[in-house]
Amino acid sequence: MKHSLSFAASVLCVAALLLTGCKKEEPAAPDTPGGGGGSSSTPSTTPVYSDADAVLAAVRVTSTQSTPIGPVDVLLGVASASFSTDQFATFANVGSVSCNNETLTRQGNNTYVFQPGATNPTGIDLTSS
Repeated sequence: MKHSLSFAASVLCVAALLLTGCKKEEPAAPDTPGGGGGSSSTPSTTPVYSDADAVLAAVRVTSTQSTPIGPVDVLLGVASASFSTDQFATFANVGSVSCNNETLTRQGNNTYVFQPGATNPTGIDLTSS
């Protein structure tokens, strides 16, 4: 009986040392992006382009379509572009814009977009480098 008490006491001491000997590291606080200025604690979400003349984006989008056999995911390739000479206060008409041999359509405000249509239902092929 004396051995089992000393064994139990030894196990408790080792367990106490192991549990108190380890200090859990707290994760570092994430950096909060600045912006907006002033005393507002909410950062600005409006991008400011100080030296850019164009923004071009090609995006692969997953669209879920409802069908009689259930939902089907379709991968679509879309693109957009805009050009400016006055830090994007207005957009410039630059003529024809294309992405992977697909022509983007100029909108009324001189931005350009490509949306899949009946002749190309999956959009731009963005699988190539």
